[in-house]
Amino acid sequence: MTAVHKSFNLNTTGGFTLIELLVVVIIIGILASISYPIFRGSVIKTHRADGKDAIMRAAALQERWYTENNEYTGTIGNIGGPDSREEYYSISVQRGDISGTSCDTSGTSLYNCYVLTAAPTSEGGQDQDAECASFVLNSFGQKTVTGTLPAADCW
Repeated sequence: MTAVHKSFNLNTTGGFTLIELLVVVIIIGILASISYPIFRGSVIKTHRADGKDAIMRAAALQERWYTENNEYTGTIGNIGGPDSREEYYSISVQRGDISGTSCDTSGTSLYNCYVLTAAPTSEGGQDQDAECASFVLNSFGQKTVTGTLPAADCW
């Protein structure tokens, strides 16, 4: 019988060098720094649907209130409450009198128009949305935003 000898070469070792590990860490860091802002932007855009849904729901309830009371309400609790379903937006209402083609919220007699506003909250970082910050809808159906993008791009 012949003996089988395994010889080990002590000069070569398995594994990674420090330089190789640093290169991998740098590549991962670069990919993360590129992809995270894109991901956050997508999340913020997705959360906008919560604000639009809440303001449209409040508008429908406002019209229902008008049908029953012959005036719009100035109390947000009467038309669904101050928070959107996911709480990314806070809803507020102002009522006023029609002045030409706008709603004069300083008026206090007829209450025949309203302005609804969906303002972003800090929930989920939605208050960092500068493009389509707050959604505004009035009783004329006019939709505006207080962000840097045109209303048509946000709505």
